[in-house]
Amino acid sequence: AGLPPLPGMPTVIYCTYAVAPKGTLGIMREALARQGAVVLAEAAFGPGARTGAASRRGAGATARPGSRRGAGSADGELARLARVLETAGAMTT
Repeated sequence: AGLPPLPGMPTVIYCTYAVAPKGTLGIMREALARQGAVVLAEAAFGPGARTGAASRRGAGATARPGSRRGAGSADGELARLARVLETAGAMTT
């Protein structure tokens, strides 16, 4: 089964990974775009949550998909995702 039509629907995508997210976010972004969705932000969370690194991209973020940034902890990653989601929500209101 595929995705339903999502014309103009604001979306946020994320994935978790053990080694590297590779093209996961790009594949998800393209699939959503084909259905008409608008991706406002994206994030990839992996082992960096334990070592202080993660990647994200969204409104106001400058990280490229797959780049790494310091974060601190799994709780820090959840807080970062919450900020991305809040920013995305602000863009739709």
